[in-house]
Amino acid sequence: MPALKTEVVDTVGAGDTLQRRCSGKNVRARALHKDALRRLTPEVPSKNIGPMGAQVAAVTVSRAGANPPWIAEMRQGPQ
Repeated sequence: MPALKTEVVDTVGAGDTLQRRCSGKNVRARALHKDALRRLTPEVPSKNIGPMGAQVAAVTVSRAGANPPWIAEMRQGPQ
């Protein structure tokens, strides 16, 4: 997934934010259950993280401190 062009203020929390996005999406998609894990391919995580993963990381690094975006901010779409 290509990164979004962003003015970086602070990278603290960016990895945690991206990981939370990935795990939350996979939990909701039931992709972490035994049967789903058996069918896991390298493409599945990339598809599940998608554009919003890049967006949450971009928002997080544009702010000081570990300050990830709220879900309402993400529903607004890319700024």
